[in-house]
Amino acid sequence: MPGQRLCGGRCVDPLSDPAHCGACGAACAAGEVCTRGSCTVACAPGTTACGGACVDLTRDDANCGACGNACMGGSSCAAGACACPAGLTDCGGVCVDLTSDPAHCGACATACPSTESCSFGRCVGSCPLGQTDCAGACADLQFDPANCGACGDACGPTQACRSGSCGCGRGQVDCGGVCAATQSDPANCGACGTVCAAGEVCDAGACVGMCAMDATLCAGSCVNPNNDVFHCGACGNACSPGQNCVSGSCGCAGGLTQCGRACHNTDSNRNHCGACFNQCADGETCAAGTCGGRSCPGGRTDCGGSCVRTDRDPLNCGSCGNACAAGESCVDATCAPCPRGETDCAGTCADLAVDDANCGACGATCATGQSCSDGLCCPTGQTACGGACVDTSSDDMHCGACDNACPALTACTAGACG
Repeated sequence: MPGQRLCGGRCVDPLSDPAHCGACGAACAAGEVCTRGSCTVACAPGTTACGGACVDLTRDDANCGACGNACMGGSSCAAGACACPAGLTDCGGVCVDLTSDPAHCGACATACPSTESCSFGRCVGSCPLGQTDCAGACADLQFDPANCGACGDACGPTQACRSGSCGCGRGQVDCGGVCAATQSDPANCGACGTVCAAGEVCDAGACVGMCAMDATLCAGSCVNPNNDVFHCGACGNACSPGQNCVSGSCGCAGGLTQCGRACHNTDSNRNHCGACFNQCADGETCAAGTCGGRSCPGGRTDCGGSCVRTDRDPLNCGSCGNACAAGESCVDATCAPCPRGETDCAGTCADLAVDDANCGACGATCATGQSCSDGLCCPTGQTACGGACVDTSSDDMHCGACDNACPALTACTAGACG
């Protein structure tokens, strides 16, 4: 879990563990509690004393909503309640993936025969192209966090699987095998191992007395709920591995769609062609969200039956399987920050002035019948001029172009004054 350390063979939270308060072996005296890595007589605001540990009941898996109320079966604590991560379903108290679990294939009560595997919620005789049979579950070893690179190789709770390797998400640093957000983690503030003192919080990588105006205090961390993957939209609302937090909501990186537990490009993935779990027939390829011929159209590369644009696909950048790291986008077949004039919106470079999916700001999507003009969603056919949407074909003040006013006694018709 984020912020934990290995002490005496077990993982502990040095910010709240009374036996290892602030450091391994630093035990609090009788009657004291451990709050933010220091032994005190009372817990800090926002935390509750549970067995000598000061915990945040809104996100503590061992004390969720109340002391001793532990989340079970793979569920986690979010906003004070135990719930299954996105993409998983509660089947009798256990969180399972209905798309690949052979004991719960497509539905909790549906079990596949011993000779079959579960693929996309259906029992099949063999796994489709690009997937591997892992104990009856068909898994994509390139992106499955439960089988990353090989069957049974699971990523940590804060990690994502990219190109068959587990790694920390955007804004995180590997601190001794634990992914820590050094900009907000009071146990690794600014750098791994830097613990904030009692009464301090971690804001923008520095231990300070209080959070900045645009930040929210969540268990000693100053976070922005608009983009923090552990507190997305509210304290304790953690996104699933592989997801990003955009405008306070968890979701896949730009251009990708969550299908089960993984994010995929439905424009080119033959197992999710045009929509999740829409699998192309044997021998067919997927291009532009449509299953078709046996070869990819011009400008696209066949990556295991998926026709991809390797010049801009963040999962296959420059070559098949070459996924860009967190914080990078695929620009001209190279993983790099976005070019000048464009903004990185959760892994996709976007021109906020004209991008319908990121109009004026990342995640600001124009509605049906609208298009993005100068960062403003306008009805189709209209143009943004001075912060307002106008019809340049008939507007006397913006005739044919913004600020082109017609002379007195003339009117604008078909974009011309007359």
